[in-house]
Amino acid sequence: MDTTLQSAVEGLLLPGETSRGLFVRRADLPDRRLDDLALSLFGSPGPIQVDGVGSSHSHTSKLMIVARAARSGVDLDYTFRQIRVTEPTVDWSGNCGNLTSAVGAFGLLSGLLDPPRPTATGA
Repeated sequence: MDTTLQSAVEGLLLPGETSRGLFVRRADLPDRRLDDLALSLFGSPGPIQVDGVGSSHSHTSKLMIVARAARSGVDLDYTFRQIRVTEPTVDWSGNCGNLTSAVGAFGLLSGLLDPPRPTATGA
């Protein structure tokens, strides 16, 4: 493991159905060596990922990188990364529908989204 990457990265471990992932704000991550940082965060490669937030299973070794969207009519953009447990590999090619369901919650919890104003009508 490359210890030069060790630093604080603010994020939340959130469940999404049968998966769990680390959700981080894009602005809090460096522009370079992102795959190396992801491997370090999860403790990969390592069959039990004892040095990271992974839990030795593919369904708990997932990274969601979230940012405010620049496009009109869209609130958030996200990038999914699957962290391999026993290989030093970060897969960019897939998606995780389970964790996609938690992107909005992360947006609210992290301050990327403003909560909607409650509305009520009285009789």
